[in-house]
Amino acid sequence: MALVTLNTAEAANRGRAVALLHPATQVPIGIRFFVLGSDSEEFKRITRRQEAARLEKQKKTRRGVYLSTPEENEANALDLLCGLTTGWEEDVKDADGKVTGTRPDIEINEGEFVKFSPESVRRIYSDLGFSWIREQIDSEIGDRRDFLPSAKKS
Repeated sequence: MALVTLNTAEAANRGRAVALLHPATQVPIGIRFFVLGSDSEEFKRITRRQEAARLEKQKKTRRGVYLSTPEENEANALDLLCGLTTGWEEDVKDADGKVTGTRPDIEINEGEFVKFSPESVRRIYSDLGFSWIREQIDSEIGDRRDFLPSAKKS
């Protein structure tokens, strides 16, 4: 087997669509988030920036040791997820429930549609009521199986 068949970087940089699953039934709900993978250049850039900030704080401490707070860890995880999410879309259905297309915004509340932006993705990932979305996206970003050259996009 040639190792190139197991190289995840290209697909991680290209990204993939992640179909959100209903938290109870695990059935796709017609919304997809587009994300980069954990082997992408953007993942490395964000984590390097976070590590550099931590090292800078460490230099400023008396003993050269800096332990980040739980809040800082949560903020870093949120920044990483937001930075790796590149878009979203929702299925458009006709009166019979048949998918007729997609739209680049998602319905948050009845009749309230939100276009993708760094602020809107942060709003959703920060909402405790949508923790299940954050968990699904986090899991998919780190699942290298979905970023193999032969992996099919969902």
